[in-house]
Amino acid sequence: MLALLASCSKDYIEEELIFNSTPIEQEIVVTPIQVQSLVSFQSKAPSYSGVNNTVGSIKKNYYYPGNNNFELYHLDNDIFKTSMASSVYLDFDSNGQLDLFSILNSINDGRDNGVSWGGSCSTKIRIVKNVFSSSSEEFIYDAPYSFLPSDIHINDFNGDGVDEVILGGNNSHVCASYTGDVYGDHLETHIYYINPDGTYFRDDATAATSFYDMASGDIDNDGDVDIIYFSQMLYNPSPSNQEGKPWIYLNDGSGNFIEANAYDHFIGLEDVLNSSESNKIHNHSINLFDLNNDNILDLVIGDDPYLESIDTINTTQENYDDWLQSFNEVVYGARVYWGLGEGKFDMNNFVSIENNWLEEDNQLTDRRMYMGISFMDYNYDGYFDIVFTGSAHYKGEFIHIATNNQGVGFTDSTKDLVDVYITKNDNPWYRTLMIYDIDNDGDYDMVPSESEWGYGNETWGELFFFENRGGSFNRNTYTE
Repeated sequence: MLALLASCSKDYIEEELIFNSTPIEQEIVVTPIQVQSLVSFQSKAPSYSGVNNTVGSIKKNYYYPGNNNFELYHLDNDIFKTSMASSVYLDFDSNGQLDLFSILNSINDGRDNGVSWGGSCSTKIRIVKNVFSSSSEEFIYDAPYSFLPSDIHINDFNGDGVDEVILGGNNSHVCASYTGDVYGDHLETHIYYINPDGTYFRDDATAATSFYDMASGDIDNDGDVDIIYFSQMLYNPSPSNQEGKPWIYLNDGSGNFIEANAYDHFIGLEDVLNSSESNKIHNHSINLFDLNNDNILDLVIGDDPYLESIDTINTTQENYDDWLQSFNEVVYGARVYWGLGEGKFDMNNFVSIENNWLEEDNQLTDRRMYMGISFMDYNYDGYFDIVFTGSAHYKGEFIHIATNNQGVGFTDSTKDLVDVYITKNDNPWYRTLMIYDIDNDGDYDMVPSESEWGYGNETWGELFFFENRGGSFNRNTYTE
């Protein structure tokens, strides 16, 4: 029943479904054709309305239970870990209890040093029914992914009232170790239809490509959920996987996807791809949200500073310093492309998100990778603001808050709102922030999607969150 109530109506414009997430008394407000009902799961996520309820990251955030305590798994003589970035909670058996879908990533490269950043390129699927119940059931399956950098989301792709899992890989990414040259084949974007007994059917929804991130939502306002991403060649280029090219797959309403003509949906794309501007749509993160309240999804991307392509055929990571120098740093930051309706965006009509504070910090001197994008209306003005998270070359993390100026632009409010917005540790980082009332005080905090993982050992670091104190945020340790 939970998934049925939480899924978005196909006529959401006329019959709006609202995730009412007041922490004190949780009730889902449903359309007139449904019956209001209290459910056993109580969401502590913000409320969204209209077309925003079709966005996969919003659905994922809604089901977030505030639990990041994933264990290490010893399987097939290998060591695996997972995180919220590579996991989703949902209710696939519609019994009102949360279930779990996770991708387990290998962290053991088979050498004496124990672990490495890429592991052995092996992954598993872990499905748990009733994950927080004493009667939980666990299922482990082999998975086809060698590198999975993108967030996993959920959405109702076939319109049956039950959410499915969507994810894709970047198998062209080098894995095994910093000196390795192991590449995988490009993969299709996968949708997992999970049966009540813990088995699943996997649908290949897109062409075989590689990307860092993807998003789903009702891009063309026809009442069903579509898919969008930008392809990334990285180390294993192919003619069909042009770096920086946007892809849109439109849903026929039953979960069947048709590749849309990117040049019809991204006005000016041909000129951009044939110019130096093509470097500026390379991105690590992507998301959808209606930021100007016109009931049309806008497109937000976060860039990688390395915007000139590397000679991926003749250059490897054997000499890491030389490999880094083979990139040409041009610019970094983020952009919003305004939605025009009918799934169209104008590549020449965008807003750049300023982040001068990051450039001023002289300790962040090389890569500044935008890894995640979240949304919250921290000042309650009716326009949702953007929360970016990123990593300074995997040596710590940063937060960047862009205040929405009522749908016409954005102001960098990071220094005014967050007390610890940069950390410069050697290893810990997190991909994105969950917007969630973790301290039960009635407002929404920012919770990292990963706990601080200690590479080279089998322990988690401290659990922390950014506590909302009247619209500003203080980093605090979290104790359950």
